[in-house]
Amino acid sequence: MLILLYLAIAGVLTTTVLALWKGGPAERWAVVWYFGACLAQYALMPKNNYSPFFSYALLLGDLLIAAGFLVLALRYSSLWLAGAMIAQGLASGAHGFHLEDEQMNQHLLFMGANVWVLANNLFSSFVFWMLLGGTIATWRKRNRLRRAARESAKLVADALSSPGRTVAAA
Repeated sequence: MLILLYLAIAGVLTTTVLALWKGGPAERWAVVWYFGACLAQYALMPKNNYSPFFSYALLLGDLLIAAGFLVLALRYSSLWLAGAMIAQGLASGAHGFHLEDEQMNQHLLFMGANVWVLANNLFSSFVFWMLLGGTIATWRKRNRLRRAARESAKLVADALSSPGRTVAAA
């Protein structure tokens, strides 16, 4: 089980570094917004995990992240960020479900696993999959545009350097 945790941390760090290094402005801002909101959320969170304020802090943090993704998705017209916003909205729904009947849901187990924790981890991984997909798509698009610009510059240079036929005007 600990191996899965290390793999998840490695995936998050890889996605973050790749988005900051090779992603476009939408992916960069999304990663910065996600980690900034998470740091603020955990800095302001109460220390008692069984307090209702703990669940409210998680819900508020998830709603702020989803709202930030909405603004970024609209600003940059990014379908990937819209998907990340939806995944973050699902995580907010899971927190709302947990807050609805907190005593029952803390013990809601399926095959020995806490359903609320599994749902939150699943939706958070969806957010990072969307950010990774958007980063890779932006990176590939940028490479295609560079390649096309090089090829068109080469065609123009070849056309200018080769002696062409001169057509006499009638």
